[in-house]
Formats: sequence, structure tokens, C-alpha cells
Amino acid sequence: MKLTIIQTLIIAVVLSGCVTARPPMTDQQIAEVNDAALCSLSNTENDIRIDAEIMSRKLDCDPASLVCAAKGLKKGTSKFAQCRKEKAAENKLQAQKRANPAFGYCFDSGFEIGSQAMATCMAAWSDREQKAKPVHTSCSTRKNSVHCTTY
Repeated sequence: MKLTIIQTLIIAVVLSGCVTARPPMTDQQIAEVNDAALCSLSNTENDIRIDAEIMSRKLDCDPASLVCAAKGLKKGTSKFAQCRKEKAAENKLQAQKRANPAFGYCFDSGFEIGSQAMATCMAAWSDREQKAKPVHTSCSTRKNSVHCTTY
């Protein structure tokens, strides 16, 4: 079967769209990337060299640990442990707020977690939102990260 020039061009354009993957990182690029970026790459790239580099650096890719290390705190110290505990609690709170908009609204309005006022606020918010439109939240995890989408 002989193709016309136009058909050949159309096939070339279609195929060129399929070859947009970036080339793999070199060993040197992996060695030079900062700790936070390396941890992020481990969540998106399937490359054993990235995992090996994380192990060789003895990285803790937990988001709270990365923040504390970026502040210059040394792992194993009481200041690092306190920072990590506070950041982990903050991350958990942010995840709760994303996963449950009623919780986020009421918490941001100043209601204390677990109080009757918080429960009343959340119920009122939920009733109002259910009447307006349905809200759905879908979350997925990959290694040390959680991604939620509300629609």
C-alpha cells in the first residue's frame, strides 16, 4: 500500500505526539538533585537509581521530615523531633480540611475540634451544601503522599 504525502505527514504528526516522554535522568543528575526533589521523583518515576540514591543519603522522605531538614534542623535532635511532630500534625489537619470541606470551614471559623459547636457547625454546613450540590472527594496515595480531588 502506497501512502500519499498528506497521509504520510498526518501519520508523522500523530506519531510525533506519542514520543513526548522526557529522556531518563543521568546518574549525575540524580546525584545532584536536592533531597526534596529526589523524594518527589521517587513518587513519580519508576527508577531504581532514585531509590538507591535515597537510601545512600539515608533520606526520610516523609514531608514533615523534609520541611524540618530544610530548616537546618538535624535528624535525631529534640528540635527536629518537635518540628516533625508539629509539621505532621499540620499536614494531617490540612488533609482533613481537604477531605472534609465542612471540617475545614468550621475549623477555619474558629470552632474547637471535637466540640459540640464544631459538630453543629459541620452539620449545618453539610446540610447547606447537600441542598446546593453534591460534593465528592476522591483520594489516592503513592508512597508518602496523598492526593485528594473534590468535585
